This record gives sequence, structure tokens and C-alpha cells, in this order.
Amino acid sequence: MKPTENEFQEQVIELAHMQGWRHLHVRRTIGKGNRWVTATNLKGWPDLVLMRPPDGLLFIELKVPPNGPSAEQQEMLNYLSGFPFAEAGIWTPDDWPVIELALRRRKT
Repeated sequence: MKPTENEFQEQVIELAHMQGWRHLHVRRTIGKGNRWVTATNLKGWPDLVLMRPPDGLLFIELKVPPNGPSAEQQEMLNYLSGFPFAEAGIWTPDDWPVIELALRRRKT
């Protein structure tokens, strides 16, 4: 049984904290017209920013298939991946082995 995106996010955050990462999550709120919005001026901002000095920053969009990134999310991830000190990507529950490696690794 696949998790919801919220459950998946909780799992990723729990593992990240166990490995010494801190996280930033911009919460969704009800905005104009009673629609869900993310309270940021940057359209497509990823679900999580994970940080652990000196290992860097991870900008991560979390998706549970069949959901995929919007064009705005993909554009933002492409932009953020241009920073030399950061990585950006999309994680799904099927990526769990990759997620574990990313959160356990240390830069040398």
C-alpha cells in the first residue's frame, strides 16, 4: 500500500532528522477563492529544503505516483540545481534506497 504524500513527507523528514539534517517546509494554506496555495512568492517551490553543514542543501519535491511535478515545479528544480552547493530533485516512495543514501552520505 503506497503512502499519501503527507505520510511520505513525514517518513523522509523523520529519516533526515535521524541523520542530522534540518528541514524547511513551506506549509500550504487556504488562499483567495478558497483554493490551496503555498505561501511563497516563488511558484513551484519544492516541498522540502534539507540542510546539514558541511554536506550542503537538498531541494526536494516529493511525489507519490501517479502524481508528478508541475511545469513550475520542474522549472524551479532546474533553477535550484544550478547552485554548486545544492542538489535538487524529485523523490518518490520507490526511491527509498536512493533517499537513504542521499541522507546518510557525507561530502568529502
